[in-house]
Amino acid sequence: MECEEKSTQSSCKISRLYSSDSGEYWCESDSGERSESVNITVIDGGVILESPVLPVTEGHDVTLRCLYKNDTCRANCPFKEATNLAADFYKDDALIQTNVMEVTITAVNRSDEGLYRCHISNRGESSESGVTVRDPPRPSPGPAHAPRTSLLPPPAWAGISILVVVLTVVVGTLLWRKHKVEPGDVTVEPGDITVEPGDITVEPGLDKRI
Repeated sequence: MECEEKSTQSSCKISRLYSSDSGEYWCESDSGERSESVNITVIDGGVILESPVLPVTEGHDVTLRCLYKNDTCRANCPFKEATNLAADFYKDDALIQTNVMEVTITAVNRSDEGLYRCHISNRGESSESGVTVRDPPRPSPGPAHAPRTSLLPPPAWAGISILVVVLTVVVGTLLWRKHKVEPGDVTVEPGDITVEPGDITVEPGLDKRI
């Protein structure tokens, strides 16, 4: 196994695979954080089941394909889809589909977890591949609602208050000026005032003229 470290990621490459390389693989950071594990199975047969390597999020679709290797190829031969062959698919040793090239599981849930395999007549059977389903991510909480505020900001309320005070003073001044009596504003005609005996009391030292 050859591994290479870079500033942002690290990778490992297995040049030649053997059955002994089958197993569970994962990586860890220097701080101890661990990635999700991956099960890798190395087979010596001519049929494999193509399935998701990582856990599938609940609600997503999953497609399983049965691939085979040409019998005439001796080494380093790629697997190809059984486009002209019929395959049977099994889950936990129970037949789920027959005479198809692939199986699609729509909106997976926990009940779809299990071990899957496929079989092609006169070609062989794949090893079992596990399908794991994980919970969907939780929605992030929305922004907190800001407390209600008045329609007008405090400076606007202050301006309105000052305007009301000014208007009150102006109106009061105008009313006072309207009702104020200046000398000469009132003219008394003879006979307008009638004085009865006892209505006027004259104190000593006051001018007694009327």
